[in-house]
Amino acid sequence: MLTRLARTVLVVLIGAALFAGAPVSAQDSSITDLGDLGGGASVATSINKRGQVAGVSLRSPTTQGGFFWQDGVMTDLGGLGGTQTIAYAINDRGQVVGGSNRTGDTSAGAFMWDDGVMTDLGGSNSIALGINEHGEVVGVVYADDLLCSSAFVWRRGVMTLLPRLGGNHAAAAGINDKGVIVGQSTTDDGELRPVMWEKGTITDLGTLGGNNGVAYAVSKHGVACGFSSLEPGEIRATIFEDGAIVNLGTLGGTSSQCFLGSTKRGQFVGTSTTEGDAEHHAFITVDGVMTDLNPLIPADSGWLLEYAYGINDRDQIAGGGHRDGVAPIRAYLLSR
Repeated sequence: MLTRLARTVLVVLIGAALFAGAPVSAQDSSITDLGDLGGGASVATSINKRGQVAGVSLRSPTTQGGFFWQDGVMTDLGGLGGTQTIAYAINDRGQVVGGSNRTGDTSAGAFMWDDGVMTDLGGSNSIALGINEHGEVVGVVYADDLLCSSAFVWRRGVMTLLPRLGGNHAAAAGINDKGVIVGQSTTDDGELRPVMWEKGTITDLGTLGGNNGVAYAVSKHGVACGFSSLEPGEIRATIFEDGAIVNLGTLGGTSSQCFLGSTKRGQFVGTSTTEGDAEHHAFITVDGVMTDLNPLIPADSGWLLEYAYGINDRDQIAGGGHRDGVAPIRAYLLSR
């Protein structure tokens, strides 16, 4: 049910003005390799204001585990009895959510991990994708036949399904502290649309002209980010704010995605292909402009930063990249 770790980990259902941000200083930045759980490869998927990181790592060539990283120590989250676990999000309380195969690997369960204890949130096949500071969790739950799915919000032990746009699939990817939820839903004609749920009502956020998009995260001010497709089918990192849709562009390639923003500086991070779509490079917005992170880190670091999945208000960025040309992708923490 859960996918194995690949070049990018955020492949579930989804296989306005920007504020000025402080520029990155290569001289003042440092990159920490967060390690792995024994299988060589790892990706950081989320970071909180305390610098705690969640992510996924190979335990072996055939198994993967979610991890919690703090102060140089990577902790395996364990699982719900199966062999595969992914951690997608962490809040400032250190609570981690994701998905784990249950015993026998016949189904997957959304989970919350809190201080060493993993709780199955329910659902016949479910994955948790986001959590806020109140411990409210969102994600996706599949029907037994896997032919349809619904977005859910989990509050105080109760999983509630959210409305769809008319199609058979939906997933909730992010929730802010006000309970505003974002994600993706299909329409009755099969289009995949970025959506927002407020007080149980679903709203189509629109696209840049194509029929595909998703909102991954939403700030406390209601600003969402994700991607949208263009008419020819290319996708662009996108900001959704007050009915406006901002195209952040690319780093020269044909696709980009935006994953999270820093509430203090109004900066966003994500990934984009470069010219010819030969590589993925992590980006940060500087003064509202998509900027490749790689020229902004020490030239002798040996790192190629490919994916930036999270940024906190301490200017720390977490994601995945390659170090010294070695093949396995590695989870990193960039401190600026």
